Amino acid sequence: MEKVFIDTNFIIEFLNGNEKVVGFFGKNMGKLVSNILVFLETLHVLQKLKTKYPDTSLNIAENLFASLTLLPVDFVPLSMVMEMMEKYGLKSNDALIAATCRLFCLKARILACSAGRGNYNFFSLSK
Repeated sequence: MEKVFIDTNFIIEFLNGNEKVVGFFGKNMGKLVSNILVFLETLHVLQKLKTKYPDTSLNIAENLFASLTLLPVDFVPLSMVMEMMEKYGLKSNDALIAATCRLFCLKARILACSAGRGNYNFFSLSK
């Protein structure tokens, strides 16, 4: 079964109730994977929201990520992260995500969501 790696913007759009994203999430729950980096980035966004909206709960992220398969990042070779940065022009966090997908689920597609627009796109890694 093909896995779909979801990034932070996708999670934020889901939490904002974007209908397309929520629908995709519901239809593909068993296929969705992420990692601790995306979890931490999501917590960071929620912490910033908490200063503006004190009722914001960080437990939202914990509950959501408990339903995903989290891929480990501690076995990703540093050389692979560097390769992703150079080959695809990625920032270090995004390169770690790409390298994680390459290492653990070669058939994975990375699902990125355009911040604030609610559109999502798949990115596949070529070997």
